[in-house]
Amino acid sequence: MTDFAIPQDASNQNKGLIASRIIGILSADNNIKTYYIEYSNGWTNDTLYVDYSPNTPATNCLYVLNRVKYNGKTCAVDDSFHLDLPVYILNKS
Repeated sequence: MTDFAIPQDASNQNKGLIASRIIGILSADNNIKTYYIEYSNGWTNDTLYVDYSPNTPATNCLYVLNRVKYNGKTCAVDDSFHLDLPVYILNKS
């Protein structure tokens, strides 16, 4: 489920993007941390682990991202995107 779009400029062309803020809310408020990515072409399912802390006055009422893992490995951040939020690399190999 995506609920916002990542702007596409020249630096973002030809990159597969999945964007969803709802994962952060589900992770923090409902303690749902593990998600499964299924493929229609028969590839093995992947596991996405997203750990957010709930918003509190101590965090200026913001959700805090603690960790993102893809198939059990901590995700690297792709710095080639010109955005104010991190873009994580989910490298299916």
